[in-house]
Amino acid sequence: MLKEKWFSSRLGFVGGFIILLLPFVLIACGGEAATLGANQTTGVTNVTTVSSNSPTPAVVKQTQVPSPAPTTTQPPVASKTITKPTSSTGSSKAPKNGEEACALVTKEEASALLEVVVDQLKPEATTGFSCNYYVGEQLILQVFFEKVKGSKSLVDSYKIIYPDAQLIPGVGDYNWWSAESGRFELFQGSSNFDLVMLSGETNKAKLLEQATQLAQLVISRIK
Repeated sequence: MLKEKWFSSRLGFVGGFIILLLPFVLIACGGEAATLGANQTTGVTNVTTVSSNSPTPAVVKQTQVPSPAPTTTQPPVASKTITKPTSSTGSSKAPKNGEEACALVTKEEASALLEVVVDQLKPEATTGFSCNYYVGEQLILQVFFEKVKGSKSLVDSYKIIYPDAQLIPGVGDYNWWSAESGRFELFQGSSNFDLVMLSGETNKAKLLEQATQLAQLVISRIK
């Protein structure tokens, strides 16, 4: 009898203890349920990111080269050839008669260069056009132009007659000078002309100087 009472009292004690702990258990379980519900509501998903240590492939940059613009070939332009008329001596300023030959060197110019007084000029036309310069009745200078077209070979054809003929540099395109005869044969452009010095000057160096100055004067007026 006593044993049954002791067991009943123990059972009552345990039951009371369980009743005492029940609120705490319910509170704990309710908190976990609330936390789980919150996680499900927000839909938060923990994602584990796996990093890769493999190298990133290099990007090859391609440069676009512009293609050259097409070239247009222009047709050749036809050139016009203009032929200038020439005189019988091959130079537009060469004398066409004796009077024009005399106009190349005036009396005053001849007098100053030859250191004499030239008082008359006489034009002449034979195998060419010439101008003869006189002091009184004495012929002291002749300027002679060939009628035919001049050339270097034509100058050389007369050269064989004068053994002392020599080239004088810087006068005309081609020439030769003979001090013994006082003859200066010249080629300029396409004209042949010669100067015959008959003044009687015995100083050959001075005679050449006079002939050279006369030649340069004539050349300047037929170019």
